[in-house]
Amino acid sequence: MLFRNLDLGPAEDPLAHDRRDVVEVLTAAIRGADAYAAVRRAVKLEEGVVRVGNRFVRKSKLREVAFLAVGNCAGAMARGFHDALGEVVTQGLVGGPEAPPEPWPFLFRKVTDPMLPTAEGATLAAEALEMAQGLGEKDLFVPLLSPGALGMLASPPSGWGLPEYHELLRSIASKPTARADLPAVAAALSPAQGGGLASAARNVPTEALLVANGEGGRTLGASPLVPADHDRGPQARAALERAGLLGRVPLALRDRLAPGAASALGGRADLHNVVIVSPGDALETAGAEAAYRKHRPRLLELHDSSLPEMAAEKLLKAIEIHAPRASRKAGEGLALFAGVGLNVPEGGQRREVLARFLATAQQGLSRREVTVALVYTGGSLREDLTPSGGMVDARQRFTLEKFRTKGLGVLDLAPGFTDVGAIALAYVTPQPSTRG
Repeated sequence: MLFRNLDLGPAEDPLAHDRRDVVEVLTAAIRGADAYAAVRRAVKLEEGVVRVGNRFVRKSKLREVAFLAVGNCAGAMARGFHDALGEVVTQGLVGGPEAPPEPWPFLFRKVTDPMLPTAEGATLAAEALEMAQGLGEKDLFVPLLSPGALGMLASPPSGWGLPEYHELLRSIASKPTARADLPAVAAALSPAQGGGLASAARNVPTEALLVANGEGGRTLGASPLVPADHDRGPQARAALERAGLLGRVPLALRDRLAPGAASALGGRADLHNVVIVSPGDALETAGAEAAYRKHRPRLLELHDSSLPEMAAEKLLKAIEIHAPRASRKAGEGLALFAGVGLNVPEGGQRREVLARFLATAQQGLSRREVTVALVYTGGSLREDLTPSGGMVDARQRFTLEKFRTKGLGVLDLAPGFTDVGAIALAYVTPQPSTRG
């Protein structure tokens, strides 16, 4: 069972039946984007040939095969990589909230903050750079990155303390108008990010496998494997100026934010970033499950909605377009799906946007046969924080307190399976074949 602490209400209540269908469809979505399964599809060892992403190499020509797994589903990705290649893997480093299952032959660093730098994350970043620098042209380096790598690979630049750097990024994250700039600032300042890991591995064939959340993977983890360019420093400087925080950066470090400062890192000729699973995979399997249950699936575009209220209102309008009351056939149900961005930075706190989306949806619902759900596929990293999502309808009033305390309709997803962002679903109950 992917969802924990799930209470659908009394079995005889029609509401429970509707919500059970919603949970089954969302479960299919999450399984369709499973990080472990995605790695197993992307990594093979057949007849002495190692395949990783788009790269094929004879095992006999490899001296070392090393992997780095970082992010919310690092444990699942690491396990998938090791299960696929077995003893061919010679080095491994995992950093994330949950360890791979025991026995585990490689180093694991527990890092639980997916957005801001910590002492544990700084240690992990230093070890990742050391691993990459120790490999050579006869080796293969495979970073396995998922959302949450932003905070887990963040560390202060040389000459600056961790508390001060943490406070700078926390201040950016606390400003709603500046949150989207957090990856750009980390990319310009953190040693392993902004192409730092790519530069450390510049002599090594590198094939990175990414669990992407809809942004294409370029900003994932503050771009540790996207070679640095001339614009990165000025972009970070502009972001800090807009937020009124440039003065917190030591004068000696502001040179890194000047035009052309990134050019010394150089480019990479043998580096591939391969997205192995994305929101599209989740939506595809959700649609297949809905069709199997005799519901008409419809895919919507809500990812461009920067506010949760906007996304919820667009979903409500789509219900009236695709399921008008007068034209619905007897026995016909409908499932409307969408990936949703909601302007939450990688690893950011989700409670507020989840609650705002669900509250807006519930306030606008007037049809008793409609259930709206929103779930963040990354799960809850800590049980004392917010649930991963919830369900609302016109029959029961949504309250933030009920949402916080894991009441009826809350979706509390176990972490570690995947993290491809938020999935919204509007489920329209099939009409009865006869009127009662």
